[in-house]
Amino acid sequence: NLWWLAFVLATHVYIDRRTPVIWFLKKVKGNDPKQPTWEMMVIMTDQIFHLVVLSIVALAEFGLVVRLCQ
Repeated sequence: NLWWLAFVLATHVYIDRRTPVIWFLKKVKGNDPKQPTWEMMVIMTDQIFHLVVLSIVALAEFGLVVRLCQ
């Protein structure tokens, strides 16, 4: 489905700008960019965000999201 492909592409580009990742780490998790593990946390959070998007698309494409939400 082209809509899902466009969604994955758009979210991939947005996540890779690292704006949502850095916001999440600073505001939600309360991490400090001066921490020695900051870069690794950014990379891991980036990958987790990508996996979440792909999981949502996979579940939605197979209709599982609708069944789970009922």
